[in-house]
Amino acid sequence: AVDILEERSAIHNCPIILRSATPNIESNAKAKKRIYELLEIKERALNSKLPRIDIVNMLSEFKSGNDSPFSKKLIEEIDSRLKRNEQVILLMNRRGYANFVICRECGYVFKCPNCDISLTYHEYSNSLKCHYCGHEEKKPNTCIRCGSNELNFMGSGTQKIEKYLSEYFPTAKVYRMDNDTTRKKHSHEIILNKFQNQGDILIGTQMIAKGLDFPRVTLVGIIQADSNLFVPDFRAPEKTFQLIMQVSGRAGRRSIEGQVVIQAMNPEHYAVKYACENDYYGFYQYEMRLRRVARYSPFYYLIEIGFNGKSIRDVFYAGIEFSKQLKRFDESIIVLGPAIDQTIKIKNKYTAKIMIKYREKKDFYEKINELVDSFSSDDIYISIDNYPNVG
Repeated sequence: AVDILEERSAIHNCPIILRSATPNIESNAKAKKRIYELLEIKERALNSKLPRIDIVNMLSEFKSGNDSPFSKKLIEEIDSRLKRNEQVILLMNRRGYANFVICRECGYVFKCPNCDISLTYHEYSNSLKCHYCGHEEKKPNTCIRCGSNELNFMGSGTQKIEKYLSEYFPTAKVYRMDNDTTRKKHSHEIILNKFQNQGDILIGTQMIAKGLDFPRVTLVGIIQADSNLFVPDFRAPEKTFQLIMQVSGRAGRRSIEGQVVIQAMNPEHYAVKYACENDYYGFYQYEMRLRRVARYSPFYYLIEIGFNGKSIRDVFYAGIEFSKQLKRFDESIIVLGPAIDQTIKIKNKYTAKIMIKYREKKDFYEKINELVDSFSSDDIYISIDNYPNVG
């Protein structure tokens, strides 16, 4: 989107304004180099105070005998807000009821027949769904491998959090906002209006993290704040930091001071700590040091080449040959891979990826396109991503 805007600004000779409470690392680096002009707003809207942030170590909670997704601290704070007729927003960045279903007898995990990924249980439809290809099947009563009926629902999603809330606070009016509840036209607006006028608690995924301005919301709870920290994405710490900062900003937007309770298994991680301290520049400097050493953006340009096909062997060998020819063409570039994607199979197809890193913009796009044309076939589809891991 920003690239399109830059083209349009050149055509129409007009400036671009990019706005964010948590600018991405690349944008801030451009501001430091005066490629962008940085305009800072030092105060919150209506001069409201920043919320007080408390962090709870969920490992300690578990060791003390609390196996629910809610810490004692968060339950106490929610209870106090409900008694004062104030509102609460809870972020759980995973939809569904349980992450996966496992057999306690043989350890079998129910997986999608088309993708190498576990199926997520959705209680409202009593079904197992794949969030990659859309496959859906009725929840089984017995294990398809050993026939046992000892099935266990592991992990938590927004539906499970909603059920826990109904047990802890049976009189509270709870609204859930995720992809399952917002499929119909105008459903976003309907849910938010109901919550504003008559709701007590709003539970949702990252779609509730930004843009919401409710005067009576004085508490924000972040459940499993560090759940996406360790996915194979070099931007995972940045995305975690941004999400915590953004959803924290929903609390205390008027005269009553807000509070944020962050629940994490790894509360000492730098992304969590800097977010708790509301220290964007501290996080920026720390992250820039890591990226310089690891040769990532904004110090290096990145291109990701993806190979997709029905045969894992053909996909992998195409990646190997593609990589060899790239290295012969320009020895100064760094070519990593091919590596099989973390989710090995999606929609009955396999994916291997090559990562290209380079310091100076070079005129080798013509060579890449030439290689893509020569390696593409009916069996192998090749994609080029100039902005890997963005979004």
